[in-house]
Amino acid sequence: MKFAKATLAALTIASAFCMSSAQATVITTSYSALDKVTQGTPDTFTFTLANFIAGVTEYLSGTVSVRLTDTSSTESGLVTVGTQSKSFSDVANTTIDKPAPFGTYVTIALNAASLADLNKDGKINVTVASTDGDFTFADATLTAAVVPEPMSLGLLAIGMLGLGAARRRNAAK
Repeated sequence: MKFAKATLAALTIASAFCMSSAQATVITTSYSALDKVTQGTPDTFTFTLANFIAGVTEYLSGTVSVRLTDTSSTESGLVTVGTQSKSFSDVANTTIDKPAPFGTYVTIALNAASLADLNKDGKINVTVASTDGDFTFADATLTAAVVPEPMSLGLLAIGMLGLGAARRRNAAK
């Protein structure tokens, strides 16, 4: 009985320590497009996050920021990320060879449905479409916060159980 209480206390302390030190890790990945988008010909691509493990990796939040440039008149369009869309109009007139921060940014915070899509396989689709005029889809950035793996806590718990069993065996001798 003392062994069970001591092991439970050790696991509780270890769990509290691990949980208090666990922090979400921010992952950022970029996509460079430099594609001309005209009405009727949307540009679609997929962000694929490296080191994704199905059933283990879980993203808590995320944003997708798309940078657009233009050198002509007024235009409008729609950016779709996962299950959500955001419209825009009048892309800033700047040449495509100017790096960020030049251009117009369309930023979408991922909602629960889009996060579920991302958590399913570590991928999320982005579509940039013109509803009037044409412009250039310069680049896009996905920033996501991922929960640390629960494996570390599990390994610590197994180690603590092993130490407790070894201690109990030595005490019985």
